[in-house]
Amino acid sequence: NIFHGTVAYWASHGHFITPIKLDKEPELNENGVAVIKRDAKIGFYMLKSQVRLPGTPDDKDSLVLPLFTDWISLRKWKGLAAEGQRIHTQILSFQDVYRILKKSNTYSGIALNPFSKVPCTLPIPYLDTIVGTPGYKREFDNASV
Repeated sequence: NIFHGTVAYWASHGHFITPIKLDKEPELNENGVAVIKRDAKIGFYMLKSQVRLPGTPDDKDSLVLPLFTDWISLRKWKGLAAEGQRIHTQILSFQDVYRILKKSNTYSGIALNPFSKVPCTLPIPYLDTIVGTPGYKREFDNASV
């Protein structure tokens, strides 16, 4: 229980880096920050899990949303982009990630630092458990809905 409580706490309070695909290049604002155009379409990457995750329909592969806790972990993804090609990224809170997963029928869960020595894959039913705890509800109220 201590292990699961620790995973739940850090996952639910985390902010994660994920590569994204854009149909339009972002523009830099006066502060040098890239701003995604309002009508731009954003696509998220997916990885096929080596393990069948709970909650995955029998006729589907277990696809996971790759999330990274730091830039070093993201750079371990070999072949993500051609040499010299720019990779766009988005920083997402756990609540953002959970909303994306629940609105999409594509993913079976998330993969944290999937190219590190000790990757962590969490299926949606596990994330549902986190969001359903009294502590999460007390702290985040309706942030993940």
